[in-house]
Amino acid sequence: MKLTVLRPVLILSLSFPLHLLLSSVPLPSRLPGSLPNGMLSAQAQVQPQNTTQNQDAARHSQSPHYAQLVQLREDWARRDPALKGPALLDQQQHFQGRAMALSQAYEQWLQSHPQSVWGWLELAEIHFVFLNRFDTAESYLNQALQLEPESVQANIARAEFDFFFKKDAKAALKRLEDRLQATPQQPELLITLVDLNTRSSNDPNVYADLQNRLGAAREVHPDHQQLQYMQAFLSAQQAVLGENLDTAQAQKALAQYEALSSRYPTTQYVLETAQIARQLKAMDKAQALLAQALKNTLPGSSDHSRLLRTQGDLALEAGAADLDAGRWSEPLQQAQGLYEQLLPQARQLIYPERVQFYYNLGLLAYTQGRSSFNQSASEALVHLNRAVGYYSEATRLFDQLNMINAPLQQDLARAHEMRGMVYQRQNDEYKAREAFQQACDLHLESSCKRLKAE
Repeated sequence: MKLTVLRPVLILSLSFPLHLLLSSVPLPSRLPGSLPNGMLSAQAQVQPQNTTQNQDAARHSQSPHYAQLVQLREDWARRDPALKGPALLDQQQHFQGRAMALSQAYEQWLQSHPQSVWGWLELAEIHFVFLNRFDTAESYLNQALQLEPESVQANIARAEFDFFFKKDAKAALKRLEDRLQATPQQPELLITLVDLNTRSSNDPNVYADLQNRLGAAREVHPDHQQLQYMQAFLSAQQAVLGENLDTAQAQKALAQYEALSSRYPTTQYVLETAQIARQLKAMDKAQALLAQALKNTLPGSSDHSRLLRTQGDLALEAGAADLDAGRWSEPLQQAQGLYEQLLPQARQLIYPERVQFYYNLGLLAYTQGRSSFNQSASEALVHLNRAVGYYSEATRLFDQLNMINAPLQQDLARAHEMRGMVYQRQNDEYKAREAFQQACDLHLESSCKRLKAE
């Protein structure tokens, strides 16, 4: 059994504009995170470190209702995606009611402040993200642009609306390029351009041009944190453009990430630096980065959980050959120990990470059961029952999204089948047949053949 990331997990990645955040926390690369799904207006951008405070850089409107919008965003980010039935309906109605009231308050405020570009952008966000009124949101975006056609934030918001919602990458990129003609080194415009290009193109020439433009912008804004981040991020993307890893480019990205995380020692930067080191097979460096970061985070916090999970991933990767051979080993035991520490805080993991987390635990428990099969049937059964439980939890998370993951179902089926084999060894034909039937129901042909042969 090969150690692979469940590809459908990537489907869960949310289309957040890369540079849009609720505060001055560092950029997440492609990880879904703390923001609402879909278009987010530009007031969520990180404040540039070395730009003057002009109207565009005010970061949000002067509406007395802005604090309510911030709270709504934060509560929305923490909503429970596992709810179903009446509980889910209650949650939806709760957010819709708050959004409707906030929309009305903004509309009233804008009657006396009709020139507020930020106000129209914030109202567009409320309608797009929380009320799913996309045409209304677009009309408010257009209102902001009519008031100030050169507004950086309004143009960014419109470009992202075209790119993510209308699926019109050409129009989105043209809008950004047109604005950059007048201000070639404008950080937010350039950051957005890089983000959207890396989501829509794999052309090495495009990436090289963007890297040159980032370099020119950093000469003008040498202390701009997000520009520095984007240089490292783009270098990492360039390293994986070909069929094989471009080692030299990856080394360049690693050096850039190390400089970034040294200057801004945040969890996200450390995680991305460790990932580059991992790609370069520099496992000791990756583990050292994570271990140091763990010392600076509060146990039980979401940052601590993400760092601990990544440590487990590295240990799991170190034992990949043992997984293939069905052999229980020290790296696998270390991975299991790290993951099990996370079980009480599993809900802190973002949704795709949580799916992968339970899948990995299932994989480890299955391997442990497989390796003990010939020594102790009762011990094997304990591990295999745990494997079924973990795989079932990962499947449940997929089911809530109305998604089917065939590889995951096959792994769950194999765990059921091996349980059946253990029960056969224990001469419990009833439980053996029950386990084989569960595997057959998941379309595992070998178990179906066992049932037919009876």
